[in-house]
Amino acid sequence: MRAALITFFVISMVGVAGCEEEAVDAIDIELVQDPSVNTTEQVASSIDTIVMIVDSPDGLYSPGSERDLGDGLAIRDADGDAQDLELVVTVDVTDGHLPWIRLERGGLGATLLDLHLLGGVGETTEEQPVAEGLVRGVEFEEGIESLTIPFNIRPELLPPRVADVIPGDGESLPGCTLSDVVILFSKPVVAESLRGSISVEPGGEPLEILTDVSGIVAHLKIAPIESTDRLTFGVSVSTSVTDLDDRHLDDVPSLEGDQPFEREITLTCVEPTSTPVRLCEVGAPSDSCPLFPLIQCIDGECIPGTCDRAACIEPYLCSETSHLCELDCRIYGELSVCPDDRPRCDEETGLCVGD
Repeated sequence: MRAALITFFVISMVGVAGCEEEAVDAIDIELVQDPSVNTTEQVASSIDTIVMIVDSPDGLYSPGSERDLGDGLAIRDADGDAQDLELVVTVDVTDGHLPWIRLERGGLGATLLDLHLLGGVGETTEEQPVAEGLVRGVEFEEGIESLTIPFNIRPELLPPRVADVIPGDGESLPGCTLSDVVILFSKPVVAESLRGSISVEPGGEPLEILTDVSGIVAHLKIAPIESTDRLTFGVSVSTSVTDLDDRHLDDVPSLEGDQPFEREITLTCVEPTSTPVRLCEVGAPSDSCPLFPLIQCIDGECIPGTCDRAACIEPYLCSETSHLCELDCRIYGELSVCPDDRPRCDEETGLCVGD
């Protein structure tokens, strides 16, 4: 590894871009939020500190260069690799507003930079980030350039949402009698919180609610709804539904307070092709679940078995691996929010995939 030939960067906070500046090479960084996940106000009110870790594949500082530069700047090992030190800047979040950050070239030569930003509360920010974003391969250009970095609340800290309803709007309904509905949640929910929290109209509260072992799939047995041509029904899920950390369902992050899920769905009636046995147990055929082939019997449970259907509700995508609705991983820039068995975020699809 070669040591970068620099002394230090100059980092400052600026309120707006576009003002007259002296001739410097700098990057003005703006932290942006995806409104389908969270608002700027929600992120800013959840944190009081931002830590930006500046690193480079070529290495910035060699061991022994550790020092406190003052004004929230330090050179230290921030990623557990003592052979490659990083520049770390700590910025306060004040008045509920996310700052702009200016990164000046200083004495840095031509090299690519990785910028990892973590938002949290005080000294716990790096170990327990609330919001996070990452961009790789940043390079200084001549003059002052603008750079936006996705910076959103981490997936596990978001409230639960309804990610999909099966059957979905516009799908076909063999036989034109609906007696089963499946709800996919964005994260595991407490099964007990579903009781009295879900309504399917006409009919009201489901006759029975069955949840799978993951806590993500809720299978509703409802009073049969019948039609002859097109069938329309409504699904409502109240904010009393909670995840395992007691966060309440919030279907519209852009609105203040927790919001219920409400959706009207219209199905096209078609002639039934078969009448499978309504039995799902270990070893049972895949077509033994209601709503087959959208729902299939897998390892004794009626769960989604295919992505060959309408898309999940934005910002969720149907994973070809799990057949569940997963959050679009591109929302976090190049930060890996993917599971260990699928660690890479596919830039084209937004799905987590294996290496």
